[in-house]
Amino acid sequence: MGFKKRLLNLVVPVGPVLIPVVKNVTKHGVKDGLSEAQKEIERDHNEMLKKSVFFRQAYDLGQHEGQKQGYIDASVIFEQKLKNQALEFLSKEQSVLTNLNELETLLEGMETYIEYLTQKKKLTDQENQNLKEALVLERRLKQI
Repeated sequence: MGFKKRLLNLVVPVGPVLIPVVKNVTKHGVKDGLSEAQKEIERDHNEMLKKSVFFRQAYDLGQHEGQKQGYIDASVIFEQKLKNQALEFLSKEQSVLTNLNELETLLEGMETYIEYLTQKKKLTDQENQNLKEALVLERRLKQI
């Protein structure tokens, strides 16, 4: 608590309560000003308790316990997140293996189709175009 607030508290006993109310009501209006003043008064009160000789040890102990509990909570959340990521990765691995099998089947089919077209003695224009497209697609599939 600052020197001005202590002096004000000695001179005007309700000063620490009255001044924030008046200041916030003029600044924010009645409803918002009262809620802002209440928050400010509670903050000042909490600060005073934190710095009080009698409550300092209890506050420090509670703060330490809160930090430990926060660490435990964060650890639980981290473990759960890590577990979910591992399960998600394993499910993606299965889909990758499935896609790889599909790719191999597709490549075999393309090679068979290309062999069929290349073994033909006379190709029509459409079959020639199909052969070119099949060769391009096969190269692109092999790059994957």
